[in-house]
Amino acid sequence: MQDGHLGSNLAAIGIFVGIVSATIAMAILGVPWGGCGAFFVWLVLWLVAGLALSGTGSRTFLAGTLRKSTFTQIYTTLARRNVMWVWARFCDPAPDSASAPALFRAALTWRIYDFALTLAMAYPAVLLIGQWVVTGVKEQADGVVVVPEAEFWPDRAILS
Repeated sequence: MQDGHLGSNLAAIGIFVGIVSATIAMAILGVPWGGCGAFFVWLVLWLVAGLALSGTGSRTFLAGTLRKSTFTQIYTTLARRNVMWVWARFCDPAPDSASAPALFRAALTWRIYDFALTLAMAYPAVLLIGQWVVTGVKEQADGVVVVPEAEFWPDRAILS
């Protein structure tokens, strides 16, 4: 099979399997369209993964990654950008060849401690108010009404 045809073949097979499966599920089993949503999500993810592997570069990267027994290349590729963003924002600079105690000293700064405390204090309030804005049901904390019930959405927006 030529390299360029893999993606087209996977797309055609995925569409065919999706149509047949949906038809069987709805006609024979009596399942409504909403019941097939999980299967369609799985089918789309399968199709995206198959199409992502249709390129020579992707297959070469995957083959090279699977040859290594430590799989550190996968972690490095997926997590490095996010880890480096957090490190640059909250931690002190440290060389890549630093020892473990030096890395701990650089990582555990007051900036990251302050951020962790702020997050720990803010997320319960944000979740409580956010749920109230969406539903309008009175919200209680330990039996005490924190925000009253408000049926009309603009009233909730004004009160918050």
